[in-house]
Amino acid sequence: MSYEYGEFEEPVVNPQQGVEAATKRCKAWGYKTAEAFDGGINTCVIPGGLGGCSTMRTTVSYQCTN
Repeated sequence: MSYEYGEFEEPVVNPQQGVEAATKRCKAWGYKTAEAFDGGINTCVIPGGLGGCSTMRTTVSYQCTN
């Protein structure tokens, strides 16, 4: 699951919403639930001026579990 935000934005993240979405997908594959696999990886999507980052993307991976 990923979300993007601008340089001066403070993202409001609901971790439970990500788990619920991942669990729904995992159930379709025959698993019972999902859990976050990592704390998230931040990537600069659009570089900004002076070496900054105009748009960031945070991606959290989930693992299906039984």
